[in-house]
Amino acid sequence: MGTVWGDSGSGDSREAYPNLAARSTPGELWNPDFMREYTDFESCDEFLLQSPWDVLSVAELEQVPENPRDAYVDQHTAFAGIDEMEWVANTEWVSDTFSH
Repeated sequence: MGTVWGDSGSGDSREAYPNLAARSTPGELWNPDFMREYTDFESCDEFLLQSPWDVLSVAELEQVPENPRDAYVDQHTAFAGIDEMEWVANTEWVSDTFSH
């Protein structure tokens, strides 16, 4: 699918939102609405299970070497790599959480 966002400019999303990990989970960030809008998958679980690696969590996916992992993300999502995917998910989560 390739990128639609260009350079997010933030680098690692954990740097942009240092306390976010304590407030959200990958399931909240990569929720079904997010996954349907930006990926070829219906859920985070499907995204992980369909990957070429034996991973059951986002944390395990992050341990896969960057080049093959980002190639998988680029092929099956609207993002160039996992950092961009996490940045957009984090940004949307913050916006949704704090706009109410």
